[in-house]
Amino acid sequence: MGMSPEKAAWKVSPTIEEKPWGEETRWSSMTSLKGKILTIKEGMRTSLKFHAHKNEAFYVLRGRVNFYFADESWLHFKGEEMKCEALGPGDAVSVQSHCVYRIHAIDQATIVEISDGAQDKYIRIEDDFDRPVSEAKYPNKFKE
Repeated sequence: MGMSPEKAAWKVSPTIEEKPWGEETRWSSMTSLKGKILTIKEGMRTSLKFHAHKNEAFYVLRGRVNFYFADESWLHFKGEEMKCEALGPGDAVSVQSHCVYRIHAIDQATIVEISDGAQDKYIRIEDDFDRPVSEAKYPNKFKE
């Protein structure tokens, strides 16, 4: 017969993790690509954080959010400002590693997150739910 294939396709089972701001539905079984659906409750915010290696892209399916983000320089130089984009259905943002970000849901929001699959732990700078934050000192403070 023929040679055996080198590539394959398969069904995966998503997992759901409750978060204090809503929930994450995760799916993927490939090391180089990860997918999530974030459901953020109205008025809630994710932590202010960044990733050392992971790059992410976000696409708003439903609801409205304020998406706060800053370039890597925010972590190193005093006086760097965060940007804020008001996003709604169909809007998207890309965030590279070492770029700080936070999502604030104006309405209950559903957001697709795709990442490159880098397996690093995020560095949490601020959190509304008393979860552990980095002890590192950064030259800027988050301002809404």
